[in-house]
Amino acid sequence: MKIQINFYLIAGLIFALAACNSAESDEDKTLIDASAVPEAVVTNFENRFIQGDSLIWRLEDEEYEAEFSQNGKRFEASFLPDGELIAVESDLPIELIPANVTSYIDANYAGAKVTEAARVMDKDGNFYKLELDFNGEEIDLIFDTDGNFVKKEAVEKSE
Repeated sequence: MKIQINFYLIAGLIFALAACNSAESDEDKTLIDASAVPEAVVTNFENRFIQGDSLIWRLEDEEYEAEFSQNGKRFEASFLPDGELIAVESDLPIELIPANVTSYIDANYAGAKVTEAARVMDKDGNFYKLELDFNGEEIDLIFDTDGNFVKKEAVEKSE
């Protein structure tokens, strides 16, 4: 039980860091073989997370990102080369988005479609990150854990 609770706390922290640094799409990140991941990163990952399904490693700007699933939920954990965990992101089902968040979107982005939602934990705290399709533009909206709007980020398109 203690391991599982610690996992969710750490997962949320990592999720937030990943969201702060994840304006790029997965196509901008390099897939790497697990053997190319530094031992410190692998050790920290294995110590913090129960081995999930379909583990994929990516490398972007000196950060190692583990993408995996546990109990049907998708996670991304980001690490520095020395093994330091910097962010955890976990999928948030659309139906679990807080009501005040959906009210904000309806009032400020009428007609927008939420394409992705996530809970993020990083060094700055916990937050929600939602990706919207609004008038043909992809944007990310960041909300605090109380559902208050924090900021809008443009999503960079890969060429």
